[in-house]
Amino acid sequence: MTRQRRGTMLYDPSIGRPVVRFADGTYSDGLNAGQRLTLVRDGDAIETRLEQDFDENWYYAGTGLHPRPGDTVYLDYSA
Repeated sequence: MTRQRRGTMLYDPSIGRPVVRFADGTYSDGLNAGQRLTLVRDGDAIETRLEQDFDENWYYAGTGLHPRPGDTVYLDYSA
């Protein structure tokens, strides 16, 4: 069964990747290119995946948007 866990997008410069802080205070291990998620921005929920271009800039695939600290995201996980 797949569930979603809500969190806030952050960036960890020590690993060079976005991370997610969850409501219980825990953090993701660092997101990878291809990570599927649901982004909530301006009240709209957008199913997308995190990708990285050749210049190592992160972006949400198919949206023209880039991750920004404070974005609300839902990550899929198996339970």
